Amino acid sequence: MTGECNDSYLNSMRNMAVRPEHAISAIENAHAGSVEQGAVGAGKGMVCFGFKGGIGSASRLAETDEHAYTVGCLVLTNFGKPEHALFADWTPQDTKMPDGSIMIILATDAPLYDRQLKRLAKRSGAGLARTGSIIANGSGDIAIAFSTAQTVSRGSGSTEKMHFIPDDNPLMDKLFQAAVETTEASIMNALLHAETTQGRKGRIVKKAPLPNVKSD
Repeated sequence: MTGECNDSYLNSMRNMAVRPEHAISAIENAHAGSVEQGAVGAGKGMVCFGFKGGIGSASRLAETDEHAYTVGCLVLTNFGKPEHALFADWTPQDTKMPDGSIMIILATDAPLYDRQLKRLAKRSGAGLARTGSIIANGSGDIAIAFSTAQTVSRGSGSTEKMHFIPDDNPLMDKLFQAAVETTEASIMNALLHAETTQGRKGRIVKKAPLPNVKSD
């Protein structure tokens, strides 16, 4: 699956700087552990609430007495105006920018089936709203969710039995809460890690002034 956000304010999109070899390199260099955040990769040209946006990530545990599952989130933040932010007292800027959008990817090791994953993805909108996004008219906000719990052998011809969390299990609410919180935290981390960036035509997007906010 491939997605994109409009970074034309800072980037000369028609130059087609991203080549097939870059995609191959990204796949080959994928690794476990912490990821780079801020103005890296696809986040290089992102603008969030009028300040430098980019890649953000966070995770939460959804726990009961019997089970503990992780919900992780990766976002590409490219939305919002300064005056929309609920976590800061920012004033409107003179520079007019496109409405922008955000891409939200949720991953979990909880055994959820497709309908449950769709419900999980929808909860990310609550985390987005917590930051102040109004999901503007020109926004192209996208959220997807997937589970790593099941392994399917393709081409084997065998029938496999799988187990899923029942819809009425109290754990579902904990997973939904984790989706909301991790989306909000990922957006904040994107702002916290992104540094002032200069792009095409000498345009500069400054680092967000967040002196009282710490990385999650």
